[in-house]
Amino acid sequence: MLVGGGGVAEQVPGSANIGRTDQGKFRVLVSDGVHTGSDDSDGTFVVPNRVPSAQIVSPAGPVVIAAGQTLSLEGDAYDVDVGTLTEEQLEWSSSLDGVLGNGASLAVSTLSVGGHVITFRADDGEGGVTTATVTVAVVPDIDDLPPVPDGLSVGPILLTLDSQTGATLAIENDNPLDPLTWDAVASEPWLRLSATSGTTPAQVLVTVDPTGVPLGRYGGSITVNSSAGSKTVTIDARVIAACVGDCDADGRVAINELIIGVNIALGNSATAQCAAFDTDSSGAVGISELVQAVNSALNGCG
Repeated sequence: MLVGGGGVAEQVPGSANIGRTDQGKFRVLVSDGVHTGSDDSDGTFVVPNRVPSAQIVSPAGPVVIAAGQTLSLEGDAYDVDVGTLTEEQLEWSSSLDGVLGNGASLAVSTLSVGGHVITFRADDGEGGVTTATVTVAVVPDIDDLPPVPDGLSVGPILLTLDSQTGATLAIENDNPLDPLTWDAVASEPWLRLSATSGTTPAQVLVTVDPTGVPLGRYGGSITVNSSAGSKTVTIDARVIAACVGDCDADGRVAINELIIGVNIALGNSATAQCAAFDTDSSGAVGISELVQAVNSALNGCG
């Protein structure tokens, strides 16, 4: 550990994890599990001030915006000597408009028309300064903006569904003016798509075909391909009984099946004895699942 001290100072290599100091010492602690001893180094060492790190997170690269449009600026800065810098130590400026404001994040909507070099400046107050820059072009009118490039967008990235209810997958082009041709491939034979090809924008219904698939939880994926790239969606699917508590799949729930469900809920039997009770594939049977089974027994399935 480091302690204060006097004496002759010397430079210590490999000091990246040691805070700035001009009177540093090392202390060695030794213990046998019962007794502890310590000793401090005779001389002191110097760890000079280090410059902070700084980077612009957003925009990640050159951008073009229209006059009056809000530009969100986000930077990341850190100083190994003091840690997180204050907002006053972080400054944004423009080569055309001068100082824009302070802080790690800043929203600006008053940039003048022209080409800007936006600078993010981190100053640790001890002479350490680091800057990062990004170029921003501001055009007079929104109609002057360059066209949005094609880009495949597929969502949601996680699709949750079961054998009784489907889910919808949206397929779009980032450039809405240009229809994008696509095709989709499912990783599992039990996954069904309402369409496997088309043009954007499109809504595809994804369902589960439970034929020959045991009750339970399954994973899969759908990959959508286009000239603007490919996207893969993760599937979390459950194959559930058409009628809760219908252990023998005869289309009705009998008293003996309700008894099996109660025993599973009490922990006396395994869910494998009647997976039709475990509607959420949790490996257990809860009160709500028993109630659903009772309703099926009283009112019939379907």
